[in-house]
Amino acid sequence: MSPDEPDAPEFWGEEPNAAFYTSMLKASHLAIKQADPGALVLTGPTTGNNYDWIEALYANGAKGSFDGVSVHTDTA
Repeated sequence: MSPDEPDAPEFWGEEPNAAFYTSMLKASHLAIKQADPGALVLTGPTTGNNYDWIEALYANGAKGSFDGVSVHTDTA
């Protein structure tokens, strides 16, 4: 599994799973902020502007577990 484009099976290694990814994101965010409260936590980069993926993260409780969303814009 790669941290690259968790919304794309060709990079993630399995079908995208927003619930699983959200659980990893929440745990990572907590650990990172405990170690360095000033650190910025970004999501793994999405494949283009994948709004459905970001909405799925929010639907699974990711709100407050990242400071920004990273996006790969070279996926045309």
